[in-house]
Amino acid sequence: MSTPSEVAGGATVVTTIGTTHPNPFDDPFNLTAADYAVNKLISLPLTGEDNFHTWSRTMITALEARNKQGFVDGALIAISETDSRFASWKRCNSLVVTWLLNCISKEIAVSLSSSSTARELWLDLKARYAASNDTRVYEIRQAMGNTRQGTFSVTEYYTKQKVLWDELSYYTNIPVCTCGSKSALEQHQQKEYLMLFLMGLNDSFSVIRSQILSMEPLPGINKAFSMIQHQERQQMITQKGSSSSVPFWCIT
Repeated sequence: MSTPSEVAGGATVVTTIGTTHPNPFDDPFNLTAADYAVNKLISLPLTGEDNFHTWSRTMITALEARNKQGFVDGALIAISETDSRFASWKRCNSLVVTWLLNCISKEIAVSLSSSSTARELWLDLKARYAASNDTRVYEIRQAMGNTRQGTFSVTEYYTKQKVLWDELSYYTNIPVCTCGSKSALEQHQQKEYLMLFLMGLNDSFSVIRSQILSMEPLPGINKAFSMIQHQERQQMITQKGSSSSVPFWCIT
């Protein structure tokens, strides 16, 4: 069991008291050979404010899989040097710091040498690159409205839009209520996403787009994507053998 206590200067330390873990993977201080073998915990590097949200969410998920999220979220702020597990904490903290630094662009990493703990490093990155909610929501909505299929395939275009949708959902969580409004708001949100997706498609999908818009009720975004992807495959079969080297989805 870990309990917080105050030390001189008002700092908080976490003292571990005889905790036993039947499953060693439940112990946040447990390290395996596989942990040391990992150079980069995730493949996505942090490049700045533009991808901090996606990067931080992916990193937290990867740390949770190894029961090391406490080193960045504040659950394991520090351990007294007199604690019997201080050496274990220090090893784990250093490894988490290494994981973080290896998943950050070199241009950013060189300015982070002063952070001695994973928590300090995380807070530093958050202070620099986590845009305010309203600012980020504005940027996401602007990007969603400006995103067009262009030379992308349907799958590539849908993926670009969905990344934005998912991030927007993070900032605009619908509050839980018992009046039934939550379901109606979620349906409205899905309808908005569907409209944006259809608006950005190339004109080569105008027929299937009109068919979807005439459906009652409107299909969900996943169903609409499936229908348009099916149309894309049909068009590819029809145009197979064409001497033109320009993919049909490039026709706008």
